[in-house]
Amino acid sequence: MKVSLQIAGLDEINTSLRQLKAATARNVVKRALTNAVKPVRDRAQANAPVATGQLRSSISIVGGFVNNTGKAEYAAVLRKGGSKEEARSALRDARRNAGGSGRTIRVQVVASARYSSLVEFGTKKAAAQPFMRPAFDATKELVIASLGNEIRSEIEKSVARSAKRAAKLTAKG
Repeated sequence: MKVSLQIAGLDEINTSLRQLKAATARNVVKRALTNAVKPVRDRAQANAPVATGQLRSSISIVGGFVNNTGKAEYAAVLRKGGSKEEARSALRDARRNAGGSGRTIRVQVVASARYSSLVEFGTKKAAAQPFMRPAFDATKELVIASLGNEIRSEIEKSVARSAKRAAKLTAKG
């Protein structure tokens, strides 16, 4: 199965993001993604079967930054018998040479209750009661449609915060 995503106006968004500091731009995108997937979380919570309420309350949005650049180099050095320090050096060199590419922002809707997968997929003795997949299927179009607007909104908020900070600093003199 292949899934493709196209967001209109991405060139303008990229131009706006490049004008921000790198850390600010990453956080803008992370906040926008988090806001965009809230309908998935809300639908999953509504779909979750309730016995004690623990499953429903364990559904949340989790996000973070992932950098896979250099992992292959790290593993290659260890396979060849190199030390961990040499492997770390290879990882750092690969990341420096990549120039910041390879970083990914990942945002997921997760159910952290230890039995959540048993409910979602079922067991030999208990029928499946899917709640996550139907939530995703029902809201994926909304998430895709809102993502561009969320990023634009977060960029505007970030620019406004920066301007307010700059005005404070100039007022202090």
